Amino acid sequence: MAPGCSGLTLVKVGSAGKWYVIRFWNKRGLKYWPQDLACQLIASAAGYGSEVLFSDQQMAVSVMEYLEPQLLSPTEGRLSKIVELLKKIHGGPVLPPGINRRAELIKSIDRAAAVVPASIFDVEFFKQMSKQIFTAIESAGFVLVPCHRDLHPGNVIYTRGRFFAIDYTLGGMADAYTDLATIAFFECSNDEEDKVLLELYLERAPTPAECAKLSLYRALDKLYFGIIFLYLTSPVLLEAARPLQESSRAWRNFGRQGGTSAAPEKLLEYGLSLLIEVSRYAQSGECARDIALLVQ
Repeated sequence: MAPGCSGLTLVKVGSAGKWYVIRFWNKRGLKYWPQDLACQLIASAAGYGSEVLFSDQQMAVSVMEYLEPQLLSPTEGRLSKIVELLKKIHGGPVLPPGINRRAELIKSIDRAAAVVPASIFDVEFFKQMSKQIFTAIESAGFVLVPCHRDLHPGNVIYTRGRFFAIDYTLGGMADAYTDLATIAFFECSNDEEDKVLLELYLERAPTPAECAKLSLYRALDKLYFGIIFLYLTSPVLLEAARPLQESSRAWRNFGRQGGTSAAPEKLLEYGLSLLIEVSRYAQSGECARDIALLVQ
């Protein structure tokens, strides 16, 4: 099975007609293991995550039920089904605090600067933009709720008539818009679809400030995923890379083909596309407009 970026090995095994997933954490991701397991156990008990059947903290291994993905009928409404999952997570039991998203993103920017050429990654520009957005969000205030914080398509599985969430490496207490932005990032193509998402979640029409907040969080998400994609790209490809003039938006395919693995060339394309989208969001004045709407 494809393990994604969490630093673990996944093995699918079967017994008596049932399938299970064994997760072995390796040294690269071992520091995330306690948080991931704690959140996964809570999600399992609350019914929005796969059932955890066995875990051993000392060995850093767990066994869970395998969730067989099923196709979602166009008439069933993918977005409304995902919102049902969000509400279960956000209204569920409290999770351990988890990472500091602001500090983690700044660290990610600095780590990327060590391997990504300056010609395609303006460290100070992205760092300054991130700090401005986080400062605005903190100034406006928010309520901490249980959040997954990594709900890309590879981590939401439709089966048994509803969505489940897997992989709780980044799980913790956060602003609900952290999860909403990731869903908007991968599931919504324009402002109107953003509003539909917020209407489904809020059960009312969103305010301009709420729409702005979603856009600001999504910019942070795009930057985070862009960095991850570039960080996973081979050094040879990175050295030869040049900034894109237009985004290919190919990153929308990430996690939709039965896993989160991708060819190095695709990872580079995803990363460069996201960086150009974030840059244009900031340079066009949209970011400043959304910050003004949020803090007014």
